[in-house]
Amino acid sequence: MGLNAAAAGGECQIDLFEITSNYSGETVDIREGVTSLCVYESLFDSTVRVNVKYVDTGYGGGAALSESSFNNSVGEKTELVLRQFWNGKFQKLIFKGAYQLRTSNNSRESFSDGKTTATSIDTWFYSKESMDNHTTDCRVTKKYEKKISDNVYIILKDDCLGTPKSVFVDSSKNDFNFLGGREKPFHKVNWLAKRAVPEGIGGQGVLAGYLFYEIARSTDGTPGGYYFKSIDILFSQPPIRRYIYTNTNELPPGYDAKILNHKEITSINLDDHLVSGSLFQRQMETFEPFSNNYEKGDFDYKSQNLVKNNGGKEFWRIATDLNYQSKATRETQKMFDTGTLPTGRSWKEQKKESKEKNFEIDEILRQSTNRYNQLGTVRMTILIPLDFSVHVGDMIFIDIPEISDSPNRRPSKNKGGLYMIMDLCHRISPKANYTSLTLIRDSIGRKN
Repeated sequence: MGLNAAAAGGECQIDLFEITSNYSGETVDIREGVTSLCVYESLFDSTVRVNVKYVDTGYGGGAALSESSFNNSVGEKTELVLRQFWNGKFQKLIFKGAYQLRTSNNSRESFSDGKTTATSIDTWFYSKESMDNHTTDCRVTKKYEKKISDNVYIILKDDCLGTPKSVFVDSSKNDFNFLGGREKPFHKVNWLAKRAVPEGIGGQGVLAGYLFYEIARSTDGTPGGYYFKSIDILFSQPPIRRYIYTNTNELPPGYDAKILNHKEITSINLDDHLVSGSLFQRQMETFEPFSNNYEKGDFDYKSQNLVKNNGGKEFWRIATDLNYQSKATRETQKMFDTGTLPTGRSWKEQKKESKEKNFEIDEILRQSTNRYNQLGTVRMTILIPLDFSVHVGDMIFIDIPEISDSPNRRPSKNKGGLYMIMDLCHRISPKANYTSLTLIRDSIGRKN
């Protein structure tokens, strides 16, 4: 861990923080009582989350929160606007209107000194769609055909969830017919993420796997909403920020901000990779019932390193003297779904497709599983001054000095380079404001 005490966090102001009571319909401004506020985004969470701690003393701005006039519940409509001055301009996070929040969890702790009574309230908020996702009206029920990416957009915007927020989808090249099965929209979209192959990079049989997540609406030019993005397209993005860790007060040219502290949390477990097959060959046995054909084949994980779609230089090398990375450590047996859910509404239309495979198990599911297992090969957490313009899924570039006794340390070739933001937290309090980032990449070494 490094610590840069010379750098300071960014400034932030709460412009709006109003909760509408489920009982009286009264709208209460709680800005004055806030003691800490955190905004969370994650590549593996279908909603943005906000945690707020505030105090109700029953006086002044907190009077409306007292037990006699305002009953804290859950599911309450909440609107929040945060404003920050960064790099010469104002930028905001906006949770209003279509992007409103709802209380998901409330805990209260009251204490008294005999003269006055105060209540400490710890509340979690999430997106309205997280509530809608559980209702039976929003279940996925239809038969869906053709492109996965098109159907993800339809499920989120039109047929089921009906979100008014923006939805951004990387186009998939493979068709897949499926039934909704009365499943919840978020569950179905995550199920489809494992079956999607991106267009314009690699190809079917090499790359597969998407991520589904939400980012906050901001005024920095990055629209908030839902993202269904290919892992490989995300890694192919240029970095939006360049950060550096130094022990000086000056920011070198070519960098956007300084890293205040950092911690590498990378670990590798041989048994995990042997069981998953993510850094070894993966063998699959398939049976095609229409032609009564049985096949057996291996998939080489190294084919997923196309340089442009990887954060690092190379995958881990494991037991090269034993030639293990050319051997299969995971074996699966699958049956093709030939003739299942053929495209079309009439018998004649479906008959034309009845001899076709609906889903290429050997060319997609195995590859996407590999990509998910490779994602966290290298992890790092960094703390930077508050910055609302970064979001999960963004690529950033970092420079960290190598471990050395030399006073003129060079940038580390192993720790530095390109990373993807996996988790993000904007931490806001009366004393200091920071952004904490959990970074990942699928391979080791610095590419440039």
